[in-house]
Amino acid sequence: MELKIEKILVPTDFSELSMTAMKYAGLVARETGAKLLILHVMESYEYNTILQDVINYNEVLQEAVDKKMAKIKEEHEELWNVEGEVKIVQGKIHQQIKNVADQEDADLIVMGTHGATGITDLGRFVLGSNASRTVQLTKIPVLSIRGEREPQFNKIVLPLDVTKETTKKLDTTILLAKTFDAEIHAVSVSTFFEEFSTDIYDLRKKLREVAQKITDAGVECHTEMLRHDSVPDSVVEYSDNINADLVVIMTKEEKDPDKAGLGATARQIINRSNAPVLSMHPRHAMIGEKVEG
Repeated sequence: MELKIEKILVPTDFSELSMTAMKYAGLVARETGAKLLILHVMESYEYNTILQDVINYNEVLQEAVDKKMAKIKEEHEELWNVEGEVKIVQGKIHQQIKNVADQEDADLIVMGTHGATGITDLGRFVLGSNASRTVQLTKIPVLSIRGEREPQFNKIVLPLDVTKETTKKLDTTILLAKTFDAEIHAVSVSTFFEEFSTDIYDLRKKLREVAQKITDAGVECHTEMLRHDSVPDSVVEYSDNINADLVVIMTKEEKDPDKAGLGATARQIINRSNAPVLSMHPRHAMIGEKVEG
């Protein structure tokens, strides 16, 4: 089985920080044959401020974006020979990201956790506050990258607990590791309080089972049982200590389908992890799997 990704949505403001996300998307696209859809969202105040005197604003903006993309492709090897297109929409950033991802049937969203200036000095496309919002709104897997770094996937951290939902991400993690020749670090975290309410034996058993499946798939696996007062802190610290390239997490699904859900642990890892974070919805067993709603 291969990692199936056909279309990657990349929201961008064309700042240096958002370029990191684009390079990651390019790396994944080159390995999977996926197409890139570069999305630029113009918020209402940006449109009114920058383009109020321009009649044919779509043509002007499209020309600016095309020139920018041509330059980016020349400068970044990760984007060579990668098929892609640019889409420009207007509205609320996180809502438009979800809308376009659904309309275009995207398999993966790749975005920076914050950005600075857009095409002009007056344009601001702040991705930071929208990364968590995007994960909340969409059921499509989201790869969020914090800060500038060179794209690579050599060490993948896979936090686990005893619930069935968190093990759904295992198959995708294994496929990622095989695609990029990476090693997986499977970790279970227990807090002081949980040791009174959770059977530690079950955590260790789950860890052994996961490690065996990873090894049987031909992927190098390391396991660690961590004790910490905070699960997010433990995951982030462990990732930093081993210089991880990716953390794979499962978000929370609310019983009310109309209520956006993102567990506290997932949110803190997304916002604080120095390593890129791949957030997967409980209804997605695999990247590329289509779900309704």
